[in-house]
Amino acid sequence: MLGENLKKLRTEKGMSQEYMAQQLNVVRQTVSKWENGLSEPDAGSLMKLAELLGVSVSVLLDEEDREKKDSANSNTKKRFVISTAVAVICLAGILGITVLKESQESAEIQKFKPSEQEISLKGNQFIRTYNIENVEECNNEVYIYVTVRQFQRDEIQTVKVERKLCPEVRKNKAYEFELVVTDETMVEEDPSIETIFRCCKVIEITETDKLGTDQIQEPVIKTQ
Repeated sequence: MLGENLKKLRTEKGMSQEYMAQQLNVVRQTVSKWENGLSEPDAGSLMKLAELLGVSVSVLLDEEDREKKDSANSNTKKRFVISTAVAVICLAGILGITVLKESQESAEIQKFKPSEQEISLKGNQFIRTYNIENVEECNNEVYIYVTVRQFQRDEIQTVKVERKLCPEVRKNKAYEFELVVTDETMVEEDPSIETIFRCCKVIEITETDKLGTDQIQEPVIKTQ
């Protein structure tokens, strides 16, 4: 299966899920879902994966092993499916390159159309790493207050988060916050801490030992 083969090839190359995600401009959880069969990469991501792992798309899809196990009739059908898939992927790649060139050519024009640029980021997931400056109890037992600072930014913000997401959160430690945009009015790709916690929901908090430039500060990618 694609997920098992992807995990095997990634491990053989000595790549972590996080490194692969950074190369593909997705979050680590997306790579994990691919490997566990919870979702599948689109045509563009499939081509990037094959290039990153140094294999062909057919090898990534594990079509060669399946051909050996099936009968001649089944092999013929699968070769047709593979050929069609490759053709579709190639066509998608050509269309993607064309669209990219057109976007680059019209970039200057688009700068003067801010209303067309303001695409809602609602539903997008991303990760921010914050250093915890302080932790305070909240009157409501469901929440606690944490004061966070983002690397290379002077901004400090005290925010309220669910206690169950970070029962052992400590001062002077770094934590990765996985967030999802819930407010359709959010259109900034590099928002302030205040904007993030006003327009997003925290879905996971994980302690990290990363420091400085190694801390994750993913942009909020527009998907529309």
